[in-house]
Amino acid sequence: MTASFSSNELAARLERSAWFRSAPAAMRAQLIEAGRVEGLAAGQRLFTRGDSDDGLYCVLDGLVRIGAASSAGKEALLAVIEPVNWFGEIALFDNRQRTHDAYAERDSELFHVPRAALAALLERKPEYWHVFGLLLTQKAAPRLRRH
Repeated sequence: MTASFSSNELAARLERSAWFRSAPAAMRAQLIEAGRVEGLAAGQRLFTRGDSDDGLYCVLDGLVRIGAASSAGKEALLAVIEPVNWFGEIALFDNRQRTHDAYAERDSELFHVPRAALAALLERKPEYWHVFGLLLTQKAAPRLRRH
């Protein structure tokens, strides 16, 4: 699957993400410059539990299923990521392997910012760690508030 967007169309889609929209303009521009659009066919694996961290993703179109298989082979579904939500940020913070499997639930287009580009960006602009922290907490906060 090949995905293509003009730079204006890509920016417009990413701007639909509240997290991305709230990030500093310079950071948004640098993420767009560093990233690329990737297509996944329905059922195609993006990464598997234990894989090395390869960066941060945003679903532009389609759905991505995040889960893990038990030792008996039964899948435990953690989340279904819809457009224009980001995922993969945990590994940015803990620098560890992927903790879950990610598969395209249907044909999907993702924006991917590679780990090396993120590391270089954060080396140049350590103040952006706070912005990535907001991405992490925006997912956890609603779950914590329900309990």
